[in-house]
Amino acid sequence: MIHRTRNPSATEKTLLTGKAICRNSLSTTNVLNQINKARRSNHQDIKYHQVSNEIEAEYLNHKRRIREPKTLSWTNIKVNTRLTEKKFQWLFGHSLPEKEPTKIILNKVTGIAKAQSLLAIIGASGSGKTTLLNCLTNRNIGSLKVEGSILVNGANIGDDLYELSGYVQQDDIFIGILTVREHLWFNAVLNLSKTLKHCEKEELVEDIMKEMGLKKCENTFIGIPGISKGISGSERKCLAFAEKLLTKRPIMLCDEPTSGLDSSAACSVVEALRNMTNNGHTVLTTIHQPSSEVFAMLDEILIMANGRVAFMGSRNDALKFFCGLNYQCPQNYNTSDFFINTLAIIPGQEKESKEKILKICNSFDDSIYFERIEYQIQEQIKNHNANPILKVQELSKEASDRHKCQVSWWVQLQMCLWRSQIEIIRNRIFHLKFMYLLVRVCILPYILQFLSFVSGMVYGHQTYTQTGMKNINAIIYMLVSQLMFHLSFASLLNFQETFPTLAKDHYDGKYTVWVYYLASMLLEFSFAVFTTFVYLTIVYSMTGLYPEANAFFTMAAAIMLMGNLAVENGHICASMTFDPTVALILQQSSLFLQHSFPPIFKIIEDTSIYRYAFQIILISQWRNVQHLECEKSNRNRSLKDTSDIFLEEQTICYDNGIQVIESYGYQP
Repeated sequence: MIHRTRNPSATEKTLLTGKAICRNSLSTTNVLNQINKARRSNHQDIKYHQVSNEIEAEYLNHKRRIREPKTLSWTNIKVNTRLTEKKFQWLFGHSLPEKEPTKIILNKVTGIAKAQSLLAIIGASGSGKTTLLNCLTNRNIGSLKVEGSILVNGANIGDDLYELSGYVQQDDIFIGILTVREHLWFNAVLNLSKTLKHCEKEELVEDIMKEMGLKKCENTFIGIPGISKGISGSERKCLAFAEKLLTKRPIMLCDEPTSGLDSSAACSVVEALRNMTNNGHTVLTTIHQPSSEVFAMLDEILIMANGRVAFMGSRNDALKFFCGLNYQCPQNYNTSDFFINTLAIIPGQEKESKEKILKICNSFDDSIYFERIEYQIQEQIKNHNANPILKVQELSKEASDRHKCQVSWWVQLQMCLWRSQIEIIRNRIFHLKFMYLLVRVCILPYILQFLSFVSGMVYGHQTYTQTGMKNINAIIYMLVSQLMFHLSFASLLNFQETFPTLAKDHYDGKYTVWVYYLASMLLEFSFAVFTTFVYLTIVYSMTGLYPEANAFFTMAAAIMLMGNLAVENGHICASMTFDPTVALILQQSSLFLQHSFPPIFKIIEDTSIYRYAFQIILISQWRNVQHLECEKSNRNRSLKDTSDIFLEEQTICYDNGIQVIESYGYQP
C-alpha cells in the first residue's frame, strides 16, 4: 500500500510560518499579519483552527510577558542630609556661620530583587522604606547625599533605573471624570510606539484590563475621592498598575499600594502584583503593616529598622533568624506585626530599643543570609562581565527608548485637547465653576462697581464733562483691574489643580510641557474671549462710552488680549511664587501714572500688563474727543500746561481728550 505524503496547504503554510515567527522573533506586527492572512483564506479545515488558536495564544503571552526579566540589586546605599550652613547669621549676631550636623537616613543598605519575584520592604514608620525606594528611582532626593551602586542584571545602571522601571506612587493621580478605558487609552496612545497600529493598541488595552480585573468597571468614572463616586480603592491601585503595564517596563516599584485599603482589597492588590511577576516583571514594593494573608503572598521580605537592614530573605528564613536571636514569634500571631514590634523604637525606651536594633542588624550582617545576598549579587556581576559592553549598550538603549516621548508633538497635542474637552463637557463641578465665574466676572463686578454711581445719578450714560471724565476713567480702571484679577485667579486655581497630573505625565514621558501648555492655552483662550466680550458689551452699552465702532472694537480687542494675558499671568504667578494670591494683589498697583514713577524702576513699569491695557483703552476712548465741558466752578481754571503735575486734580479743567491722555503720561 502506497502512502502519499500530503503537501501542506497554503493556509497551513501561512499558519505554521506565523507560529514560527511568534516563537522566534516575537514580532507583534508579523504575527498579526500572519493571523489576518490566514483568516482571509478560503480554507476552513480543522488544522486551521488549531494552529490559529496556538498562534493567538502565543501572541497574547508575548504581549503580556517581558522579553528579558531583570534582576535589580543595590549595594552599600548610604543616604544622609547635605551639609548646610546657617546663612546670613552674621547679619544678626557676631557668631560665625555654623554648619548643621548631617543626619544618616540609610546606612550601607544592600539587597537584591530577583527577576520575576515579589519583594516587599516592611518596617516601622521612619525606618527608611520610602527613602530607599526614592533612591532606587532617583526621585525626591535633591536635598540628600546618596552613595552606593544600583545594578540591573549585574550592570551598574546608575540614575537610569527610573527609565527602566514603572513607579506607582502612594497617592493615585488621575483625572477623575475619565472612565477606566479612556484613561488607559490615553496612556496607550502616548506611551506605546507609533509603529503599533490603532487596533493593536486597543487590543493591548483590552488584554491589560482583563489581566488586572478592570473589565467589569471599564466604563465607570475613576472618580474624585471625597467629591464624586467612582471605582473602589483596590480598583484605583489596579488601574495605576495597568497604566505602567502598558509600557512593559520590566521593573515595577510601588510605594505602599495597600495603604488605606481594607484587608480584602489589600489582598486583591497584592494578588495583582503577583500576577505581574508571573508575566516577567520584577516587583519591589513597600508595605507598612501587611495582614497575615498579604504577608503569605510575598516571595521575599526586606525588613528595615532605623535606616539599616535587619533581615532579607524568605518568610521562613526570617522566623529562623529571629528565633536564633531568642526572639520567638508567638503562635497565632501576625508574623509581620511581630517583626515590626520587635524592631520598633518604644517611647521612653529609646536607648534600649536602639541597642536592640543595632544588635539585630549587626547579627544579620554577619549571618549566612547576608553572605547569600552578596553571593547572588556577585554572580549577577560575573554574568554581566562576560559581555559587558553589549549588555550596557542594550540597557542604555532600552532606558532611553522608554523615557523619551513615543509620538509626535501633534499627537500629544491632540490627546491633551481630547482629554481636556472630555473633562470640560462632563465635569459637573466645572459647570458649577463656570457659572460661578460667569457671575463673578461678568455680573457681580458690574453691580459692585456701578451701584454707588446709580444712586447719585452719576452712573449711567456719561456726558463729556469734567465729572463724566473722572467717571469714565474710573470705569476703565475698574474694568481692567476686575477682569485681570478674576481671570488670573481662575487660571491660577485651575493650574494648581492640574499641576500634579502635569508633573506625573511629563515625568513618565507622555508629553512635553510646552505641548500641555499649548493645549491649555487654546482651551482657556475661548473661555477668556467669551467672558471678556460679554463683560465689555454690558459695560459699554450702559455707561455711554465713546459711541464709535472703531473705539468699541479697539477696546474689545485690547480687552480680549488682556484676558488671555491674564490667564497666562495666573500660570506664571502659580509657577513662580509661594503665595500666588498675594502676587496677584500686588499687581493691582498697575503703574498707571508714568510721570510720577521713578525712572530707575522703568523696567518694572514695562512689565505691567495692567498698564498696557489701561493705556490702549484710555487712548481709544479719548483721542477723538474734541471738547470737554467745564463746570462753572472750574471754568476759570482751565489747564494751560499739562506738564505741571503739582496742580491739584480738583482745580484742573481739561479742554479735550488729548489733555486727559497726557495727564496720565501717555502719548496719544
